[in-house]
Amino acid sequence: MDQSLLTSPPSTPAARVRSVFAWLSGIACFGFLLSVIVLIAHQIIVPPPAPRVILLRNIPLPEGLKTQGAPDSLAPATSQFFDGFDFQSIDSNTHLLFIAHTGPVPDDQALYDHSFHLDNPADIARDGNILVFDLQTQKIVGRLPIPQVAGLVVAPDLHKVFAANAEENKICSFDEPSTPLQGAALLDFFSQRSHASIQCAQLDDFEGPDAVAYDPVDHKIFVSDPGSPPDDCDPKLPLEQNDCVAKVHGQVVKFKGKTIPTLKARVTNQNISVVDALHPTQVLTKIAVGTLPVTASERTSLESIAADDPGKV
Repeated sequence: MDQSLLTSPPSTPAARVRSVFAWLSGIACFGFLLSVIVLIAHQIIVPPPAPRVILLRNIPLPEGLKTQGAPDSLAPATSQFFDGFDFQSIDSNTHLLFIAHTGPVPDDQALYDHSFHLDNPADIARDGNILVFDLQTQKIVGRLPIPQVAGLVVAPDLHKVFAANAEENKICSFDEPSTPLQGAALLDFFSQRSHASIQCAQLDDFEGPDAVAYDPVDHKIFVSDPGSPPDDCDPKLPLEQNDCVAKVHGQVVKFKGKTIPTLKARVTNQNISVVDALHPTQVLTKIAVGTLPVTASERTSLESIAADDPGKV
């Protein structure tokens, strides 16, 4: 008996292409699935590294308190116990970092350095500065003679930097390069930024300007003025009559039955000052925040601070 042979039809080129495509698709799908499984397993088994700041290098800075009669210099100086820093601001266009490099507190400095006089503008002027750091070359390229700087902000669209001079109650501004500069051109630019090129808006006495923010839409500078204790604060006045005594919700703070007579700024010196960034010597207005009512949560927070550290009330 004849047996018929079963044979498959001859393979066509189109069929072979479909077969290869099916195999490749399967390999790709399974490979993707396997990679996802491996990544998930890796995240479960291996914990992510803890966030940390890595110290790349130490860069010596100029002195915080300039020697009397000495010129502004970028040369490294010996670190002093009073060397400090406050706000910093970066301009991503020019790759410059502006650093508030504060000197000693003037009142403290005058106590042990009898050559430093609070009523001498020349001594106040050498107390602190703003340093300009080139992020590309990792070098100090400028030093601006603005003393006791707290807040600092860059207005990149105006090519200006605004700084809060807390000692003299001023908001000062100076120009920065409109385009990135390098080498000697950058050093020359900031070496020409002397006292004469710095413009300042004068705030009221005892405002104590601190943080600074810039509104690029309306070109306004907003300055927080926490205030500083006035010279005429009299600790001998009755606490209920002394407007320089720290109060919580209008009342003198008491902790365990004991009154805490902490002298602070007057509420009339606690404001938000608004400066015209286009005309940086002009103060547009002041927003009174010291007289605003204290909420219940703020009251609780202040009372807890008074209990832990009365000096911070």
